[in-house]
Amino acid sequence: MKHLIFILGVKSGSTSYISTQLYQSGIIHPIYIDEPQSLLNANPHIPAESMYHTFLLDENNNIVMVGSPAHGENIYKLFMEIIENKLTKLR
Repeated sequence: MKHLIFILGVKSGSTSYISTQLYQSGIIHPIYIDEPQSLLNANPHIPAESMYHTFLLDENNNIVMVGSPAHGENIYKLFMEIIENKLTKLR
């Protein structure tokens, strides 16, 4: 079965707050809270600018999109369109 996995890099000490917010959001997909920043440490080629710390992978682990939906309406719309499209295929 295919599914979405979210990896969230969070600041040290904020895991409890983030966990509560995610639980209350009702998201049903797996979420990995990466407080030690393992993803970024293992991938030093990822730019330092946070805009590029959000990316989507497809079912084959290919990058589908790079960019944070928090950095602009057009990016947000594209991000949501891709996620909705992927979720529709999972149902």
